Parts: sequence; C-alpha cells; structure tokens
Amino acid sequence: MTDHATQSGAGHRDPDQDPNQDLAGLRRRVAALAGDNDELRRSNADLVEFASVAAHELRSPLQTITGFAELLAAEVGPILGQDGQGYLDGLRRSASRLQELVDGLLTYARVGTTVRRREDVDCERLAAEACENLAGELAASGGSLEWDVLPTVIGDPAELAVVFHNLISNAVRYRRADEPPVVTLAATRVDGTWRIDVDDNGIGIEEHLRERVFRVFQRLPGGGGSDASGLGLAVCRRIVEGHGGRIWMEASDRGGTLASFTVPIPVCWSPF
Repeated sequence: MTDHATQSGAGHRDPDQDPNQDLAGLRRRVAALAGDNDELRRSNADLVEFASVAAHELRSPLQTITGFAELLAAEVGPILGQDGQGYLDGLRRSASRLQELVDGLLTYARVGTTVRRREDVDCERLAAEACENLAGELAASGGSLEWDVLPTVIGDPAELAVVFHNLISNAVRYRRADEPPVVTLAATRVDGTWRIDVDDNGIGIEEHLRERVFRVFQRLPGGGGSDASGLGLAVCRRIVEGHGGRIWMEASDRGGTLASFTVPIPVCWSPF
C-alpha cells in the first residue's frame, strides 16, 4: 500500500496557503515592474531632452566658428601662405567633425525612445538609397556596391536605413589604398531570421577590436576615417537589438570585413 504522506509535494500548492496571498504577491510584482518601466521611460525622455538641448547649444557656437573660418579664408586666405591655409583647413575640419559628433549623439539618444514602426521594409530599396547617398565617394574611389536579391523584412524603415547606410559607408571608407572598394550585400534565412551580410575587400579589422567598435566613441583604426564620430556602429547595435536581432563582425574571405546583422522573421509572415 502506498504511503501518500511520504510522497513529494513538489508542484502542488499547500492546501493551507491562502490563494489571496498569492494574488496579492503577484499584484505587488506587477506594480513594481510597471514602476520600473515608468522610471525607464522617464529616464529615456530625460536623455533625449538633454541631448536635444546640448545639440542646440553646441550648434550655435559651431556655426559661429565655421562662419569666421570662411570669412578669414575669403578675406585674408591669399596672404596667409601654405601654413596659414593649413590652419584654416584644420579649423574647418574640426568644426565639421564636432558637428557630426553632436548629430551622432542626438541620433544615439533618440533611438528606441519613440514608438518604433513595424511595417514592410524593402532591403533592396535601402541598399539603393545608400548607394545613391554614397555615389560621390564610390565614384571618387572607383568602388562599387553589388547585391543579388535582398528580402523584405518587418521593422522601422528609417532606423534600418541608418544601419544599411552606416555599414556600407564604413565598407567604402575603410578601403585599401591600392585597390577600389568592392562591397557586396547578401541575405540568407537562418533560424527564423534574415541575416544580412555586408562584405568588403577593405583593410579589415583585428579580431580583438571587432566587439569594441560597437561601443560609443570607439572608432575603427586606419582607413582615413579620422572624421568619423565613433557613434555609427553604436547606433547600429542599438537599432538592431531594438528589432530583436544582433550585429557582429567577422573576417571576410576577401581579406576585408564581413559585417552582419539579423532581423527576426515573424511567424506566419511571407517575406516576399
């Protein structure tokens, strides 16, 4: 005869326990979670407001510096000599870089703090737009951007456009000195996601730096990219992870860099 008193009670509620206590505990946990979410929303809103105010305050003196530099170049540039012209060029480059940094900070702060749109996004259109935006740099370097078939995914079109532009721009910018950049895009379905690859024949990136470059203010070394803000890849990671995907870098078979990111495929959704 089985001794029921010695059987384990695992998975069974104590008959003497008040179910109202369980419900009250659950309500407290839900309320605590809601409070944490509200605090996170307020913190994000404060971050965006701070970034907006800082950007506005910094733009005014930046415009003044740039304006005076242009006036100096126009009025006394011819008599400054080669050294003086070099100083003016350096001043203008520094002002331009600082403006890029301010804009990048504002973009980074805003990502994920507004309602993210979820709609069909044609990746081929995003690639074509990036190609058009980089047409001057591609022409000057003799480079090319190629792709076969890219999917339609679900996401925020404006945010995903930033990811495409930044990854392709880096692939063109960090090119080898002795050959034009060739950038190839490809897409594959992997474990319920679309994996998008941006493959280049550029200078590559050392293995110990491939994770660090996604942090804020971490610039890719070499390639003449001194004008980069160090925020582009950090923004890309914030966007991709906000879409439920991931982003990483590997060595390319062509000696350059293979930058990849994923976008989840919703269940019962046709990609084409």
